[in-house]
Amino acid sequence: MNLNIYKVDFKKQGLSDNISTLSFSEFKKSIFSEFKINFLKYQDVDLFIYKIDYETNLLLTCLILKLYARRSVYINDTISKKRLKVTNKYLFQLFAKFISSFLSKKKIVNKVIERVQLLKFKNKGKKNYKIDYDKSPLYLRTDLWFGVKSGGSVGHIAGVLNNLNKHFNGQPIFYSTDIIPTVIQNVDFNLLTPNCDYWDFNEIPTIASNLAFVKKFKDFDFNKISLIYQRYSINNFLGAEIATKYNIPLIIEFNGSEVWISKNWGKALKYEKLSKEIEMAVLDKADLIVVVSSPIKNDLVSLGIDPKKILVNPNGVDPEVYKSKLNNTLKLSLGLEDKIVLGFIGTFGPWHGAEILAEAYALLIKKYPKLKNQVHLLMIGDGVGLDNVKEIIKVNDLSSITTFTGIIPQQDGPDYLDCCDILISPHVPNIDGTAFFGSPTKLFEYMSMGKGIVASDLDQIGEILSHNETALLVKPGNITELADGINELIINKYLRNNLGMKARNKIIESYSWEIHTKKIFDRLQEIY
Repeated sequence: MNLNIYKVDFKKQGLSDNISTLSFSEFKKSIFSEFKINFLKYQDVDLFIYKIDYETNLLLTCLILKLYARRSVYINDTISKKRLKVTNKYLFQLFAKFISSFLSKKKIVNKVIERVQLLKFKNKGKKNYKIDYDKSPLYLRTDLWFGVKSGGSVGHIAGVLNNLNKHFNGQPIFYSTDIIPTVIQNVDFNLLTPNCDYWDFNEIPTIASNLAFVKKFKDFDFNKISLIYQRYSINNFLGAEIATKYNIPLIIEFNGSEVWISKNWGKALKYEKLSKEIEMAVLDKADLIVVVSSPIKNDLVSLGIDPKKILVNPNGVDPEVYKSKLNNTLKLSLGLEDKIVLGFIGTFGPWHGAEILAEAYALLIKKYPKLKNQVHLLMIGDGVGLDNVKEIIKVNDLSSITTFTGIIPQQDGPDYLDCCDILISPHVPNIDGTAFFGSPTKLFEYMSMGKGIVASDLDQIGEILSHNETALLVKPGNITELADGINELIINKYLRNNLGMKARNKIIESYSWEIHTKKIFDRLQEIY
């Protein structure tokens, strides 16, 4: 028996009966719970990853995999299509790289600290200049997330990029650490290569990559650039650095403090002080800061950021892409043509409330047992909360009337949402009691599909939707209210269709990506 472990999306179809499969998260769990069972259990072990050069903790992973395999361990790079055998020589090379990175990481952090201090005290000297719309806008996407096929970030990046050519005569130039799906072809795409060292140490890759990214632009012709737009990512000051050096207007898209997000939705940062300084330096150097909600603006103002240079601009959607079709062959292929389908799409993050939806679904079926033959729950996506959701569904004997699709390509999102009759946005408040600062892209996609919506009445979600006009709003985290709201739209087809029609009209009037992008440049003209 062989074992395949996937850190990337995979399809089990076509695999031999002699091959067991695990996701990487399942593999990590098995290390602690089933190590004795798996010790030297498999003949060969294959690990499938995105790119070897960007793999975190590869040395430790390989050492553990060696304990699973009686014969050989292989690393499969899905980008280069290379299959690398993990030999003792290769392990020694990984160990040598680990030692080298360990000894030099302090030096690289100090270099970045010096760079940030210099940046903080540099005067851009930008006053009363005119933006040349005949030149090209430069869009920077600098985060170190790879292989992302779908989600809110993909929707936002493509939404803005695909509309830049409506404001500039120069071709939009896009520098990104990875390919972003659904970006149109008339964008000049360029790959940003991060620092390939330090992947065994948390946070260091994001810190060290600043120097690699800046070097990438050493010979770049900035005379052809009208402005720089950067989607801020943790520890990255590339946009601020080059905008300051070449006296170019800088727009920063800021979706919330990465320091806060790490502390509340992940792990507290080891280099938190430096991360805060980078965040503040970038915000200070920005000519315009685009945020998706008022709570983010309020937080920035409390930090001393000039409110005049902050634009609250909620997320959006392309209504020509996200719209219902008369015939949905996908719904037929999923065997859902005679069901009332309840839909959810997301990354199953702590704030998405997917577990609340699963509990509400269980309560709904418990209160109205006859619905078990009429409804079906379609859960689209993947993420940290998925296992908990699956367990709730299993414990309540709902697996036969629930489908988990896993991650789907961004371009397939509209078809999956079109399978649904009712779309659900069960977001929950922040765990520390602060205002919910998100602007869920799913909300705008739901509205654009023209389907009935049940959503949490939570900050911007409740502000954009109107109870009994474009959606049914329920108390965030309240399982009973959510179940009752879903049931109301199940039994009242006229209501859900009417809410859906009004929600789509609101998108067309106010929340397309074209309107979103126009607001950015209208505000920039006001500033200058």
